[in-house]
This record gives sequence, structure tokens and C-alpha cells, in this order.
Amino acid sequence: MVSKYGYTDVSAALWTPVPFLIVSLISPFFGALIDKIGQRMTFIIITNVGPMLAMVWAMVTPKCEDACWPAAFPMIILGISNISILNV
Repeated sequence: MVSKYGYTDVSAALWTPVPFLIVSLISPFFGALIDKIGQRMTFIIITNVGPMLAMVWAMVTPKCEDACWPAAFPMIILGISNISILNV
């Protein structure tokens, strides 16, 4: 994030725990939702597609001179996908 997106070391370090924070805050609610809905196979497919989309998005996001927000979205997608991994 520092070399490609123009973040400082401190701001890049602040974005690093975002997926883990998303998992820790939303996981209990998402687990209850999966238990209520069922359809575990659908969630397993989403779980595998989500990280791939996040990595492709991170690769195709162009370089920025200043800290740009589109660089944060792959981290958020990765966090949401990790919720599915832990609850399915």
C-alpha cells in the first residue's frame, strides 16, 4: 500500500487490521444468519470467489500519488470473505 497507493507507513498499518476487525465484529451475527438460512454450499462458493475478486481488484487498481480510497475496498472484501470462511 505504501509504494503502489501512496500511503504512509502509519496509514498503511492502520488499514492492515481492517479484515480482522470486520471478522471479529460481524462474525457472530453472520454465523446466526447462516444457521437460519442454510444454503452452506452457496456460502462456500462465495467464500472462495470473494478473496479472488479482492486480489484481482487490488492488482488492477491503478497507482495513486496520494492515499486513494479504492485501495481499501479489497481489504474490506477480504474481511467479508473471511467471515464466510470462519462461519461455514
